[in-house]
Amino acid sequence: KIAEKEIKKQLKKEIIEQLVKNNPIELPEKLIEIEYEAIHSEAHHHQTHSKPEGEDELEHNHSAEETENWRKTAEKRVAIGLLFSEICHKFEIRENIEKIRQAIQDASTMYQEPSSFIQWILADQSRLEPFKNIALEEQVVDLILEKANTTVKKLGYYEIIKNN
Repeated sequence: KIAEKEIKKQLKKEIIEQLVKNNPIELPEKLIEIEYEAIHSEAHHHQTHSKPEGEDELEHNHSAEETENWRKTAEKRVAIGLLFSEICHKFEIRENIEKIRQAIQDASTMYQEPSSFIQWILADQSRLEPFKNIALEEQVVDLILEKANTTVKKLGYYEIIKNN
């Protein structure tokens, strides 16, 4: 089961990489800025909440390399979002309740009380959104796999894990 999940994860990553690489699109600067700010905010939140107790506020400085990496990540996320949106529109992919449930179920296995986690997610639309996105991503990847010319490659378990 673990190997199957790893294979699917690597396949999804490769599909997304190829989709972005083979479909260059003009990215709206405003969307990149919004995504960059979200990444920056997430990093700052992590930085300020991971300091040892009793330490003063960490300086809010970032290297040029860090900010460049965030910019590239923002551009990639925007490109993926726009391409997935276009695919969903073109192939009339809609929310699939079963796939959303499965995404929530998969995430719940990391918790001591999975049913409590599921109830907590379902109680608030904003907490449900990431799972809707995961389900749509799965549907897009499944569609691409269905339509793509694929080559089967035999790998051992350790090769799969090592490549991650």
